[in-house]
Amino acid sequence: MAKETQKAKIARLEQQNEELYKHIQKLMENGENSFLNSPAYNEMNREIEILKAAAKVDELAIKNGRELRGRQAVIIEQLQNELKQAKEEIQALKEQQPIKVHNERGAGRKQKFNDVEIEEIKTMYANGKSMRAIAKEKKCSSALVCKLINEQN
Repeated sequence: MAKETQKAKIARLEQQNEELYKHIQKLMENGENSFLNSPAYNEMNREIEILKAAAKVDELAIKNGRELRGRQAVIIEQLQNELKQAKEEIQALKEQQPIKVHNERGAGRKQKFNDVEIEEIKTMYANGKSMRAIAKEKKCSSALVCKLINEQN
């Protein structure tokens, strides 16, 4: 056998290289196809979709949480304003109708109801409501209601 020349060797090696390249391409295509159809690949895709959906849910929850906190702050501010107004109204009513005291020094037990409330109780009784029902509504004893109704000013 004759010795192989450089040119022939280069041509043979290039041909082998080309055949190997084609073989590698086939293996890669088969590998990609078999990987794309594999259960592991499908499971990874499902997990990716689940994580994307969870990320969207979290994003919406964060957005809604911010909006909710903003609405709660507005409601709290409104309630605080209403409370302040109610306290001012109560103070104004107390100044208009001070609670009577039994004597000049202010000694003794203070009255539970002011004049307006006593008149309201008398009106309720006059309209046919029972003393027991009035007492329950006003959160006092029925004896006190009886005393207030029968009391002469």
